[in-house]
Amino acid sequence: MAVRGDYHRDVGGGFQAISQELYTEGALDQAGIETPTELEEAFCYIYNTLNKAIKMTTIVYLNGVECVRRVSEPAG
Repeated sequence: MAVRGDYHRDVGGGFQAISQELYTEGALDQAGIETPTELEEAFCYIYNTLNKAIKMTTIVYLNGVECVRRVSEPAG
């Protein structure tokens, strides 16, 4: 897993967006990886806290190939 953040390097700056990248291997198909991705987001306290404030992106790589990209932005 890798986590990346985009932020401003100004006084009072903060994160503008965070992306989490999950790497897995196996014999799953697209449908087989969507549900665990949704559950991972639903049960993650950090994700559920931050996605209320900033853009969050979850990217899942299966056998080295990006197969899921989910973007969540705070309600405006």
